[in-house]
Amino acid sequence: MQCPSCKMEMEAGRAQVKGTILGFLLVGLSYQHLYFLPSQGAKEKIIPSRGIRPAHYCRQCRGLFIEPY
Repeated sequence: MQCPSCKMEMEAGRAQVKGTILGFLLVGLSYQHLYFLPSQGAKEKIIPSRGIRPAHYCRQCRGLFIEPY
């Protein structure tokens, strides 16, 4: 897949929401979600807690494309 931002080839992989062991020890078990925050309007949950989605990442400009459900 070609990056829509810089036109370089993107690397296939997955986007995942996941906590860390340090976060668990400091805060405890909590739900974590990936959200999109528009400039106007309400936030939208993109990936629920512990969710995984197919994605493509551009190492050149660090762009990330998450495939829709």
